[in-house]
Amino acid sequence: MTYYYAVRAVKNSVESADSNIASAMVENNVATLQIKLCTTDIYEYKMTMNEVSNFITWYTDRANGTGLPFYIFPDSTNIEPYTKIDEYIIHDKIVWFKVNEYLK
Repeated sequence: MTYYYAVRAVKNSVESADSNIASAMVENNVATLQIKLCTTDIYEYKMTMNEVSNFITWYTDRANGTGLPFYIFPDSTNIEPYTKIDEYIIHDKIVWFKVNEYLK
């Protein structure tokens, strides 16, 4: 998220003109996404809130009949000898999901 602001000085009750507009970028919050499946397994993923938003959009779209029947979560552990590991979560197997957001 980006915030924009201007500064105005006050001296002896006299205000200056606004400064040039400055901006500050706030880092994206992160979250733990927990997903419970009908098998009673609970999966947990650490991700940015942008990634959580993508998941929620997919979940909502799929509930409305559009989109893929699964969501892909890349596994960052990449244990040898594999070069890439992905987990596929099937939409109609999800009982609930929970988002625990926190600052980095």
